[in-house]
Amino acid sequence: MIEIAKEQDRMNLYRLHERARFATDVGIHPEYARATRDSGYYEGFWGNIFNKPELAEGSLIILKAVLEEKGIVGFAVAGAADEYGDYNREFELLGELHQIYVSPEIKGCGVGRELYEKSAEFLSNNGYQHMIMNVLGDPSGAFNSAAAAFYESRGARVVGSVQEEKKRGDLVFSLNCPLIVQDLSPYEHSMG
Repeated sequence: MIEIAKEQDRMNLYRLHERARFATDVGIHPEYARATRDSGYYEGFWGNIFNKPELAEGSLIILKAVLEEKGIVGFAVAGAADEYGDYNREFELLGELHQIYVSPEIKGCGVGRELYEKSAEFLSNNGYQHMIMNVLGDPSGAFNSAAAAFYESRGARVVGSVQEEKKRGDLVFSLNCPLIVQDLSPYEHSMG
């Protein structure tokens, strides 16, 4: 069941995020995965997100996936897009799926699909015409091909990549992250 996450979910979301993202990122960029885990990134992310004005205004949503016997098994965060240069101009009314993670033990059970669909519906119903996602990539060209394939299976397409510098603790990592865009017209007014 997909629900809107509440502040009391913070610690469970934090633990899931840390575990699921590390499991994903360590296979692509091990040093970055360890530095992200060890730098306090997750504490900072979950320590601040429920206080964001966008959340109170309704322009940002945090969804959680709950299975009765397992609790919170996935989450997604969607809202206005970050700055992606020309891509913000090329794709009018650009929203973003900022985060989507599912517990490694239940991948392939449809939870990620449900979170993705509800995020797309939220963005469409808030006036966005496109949803952008980026996936972790390193300078060598390795990237999260499983996430890219998942997005593409939903109708999204790779449109380019973005070079990013991410600081984790005292370390700075150069990343080359593929950008993927979903047309949101199929999701118009479908959220219940």
